[in-house]
Amino acid sequence: MKITYCKLKQSIQKKLLEFFVAEVT
Repeated sequence: MKITYCKLKQSIQKKLLEFFVAEVT
């Protein structure tokens, strides 16, 4: 459960980061 949550959080953060970069540029 915890491992899956960590992986999920990581992927979400990566998506958010990519979205943020795309919006700023």
